[in-house]
Amino acid sequence: MSPKSGPDGPFKLHTGCGYVSVVTLVACVLLVINSFMVHAGLKAYQEVAPAELSEPRAQQAIQIVLPVILIFMEYWLYDRLVDRFAKRDG
Repeated sequence: MSPKSGPDGPFKLHTGCGYVSVVTLVACVLLVINSFMVHAGLKAYQEVAPAELSEPRAQQAIQIVLPVILIFMEYWLYDRLVDRFAKRDG
């Protein structure tokens, strides 16, 4: 069976453990990238940020929560783009 989609079924990576592995790997990579982006954004915004956001507890909460929220937004955007540009049958 070839790894391409065809009359005998979908991609092998789109089923079972392969799919879960790919999604987990992509989520981990996105989490690292998002963490670096949030950290850089907080450093750049630090000079003009209100005093409440300069506290270490607020900084830590933002650095933990915002990358996770960004992952959900990125997967939502990916899903929307796939739905929009996927070939439709019929």
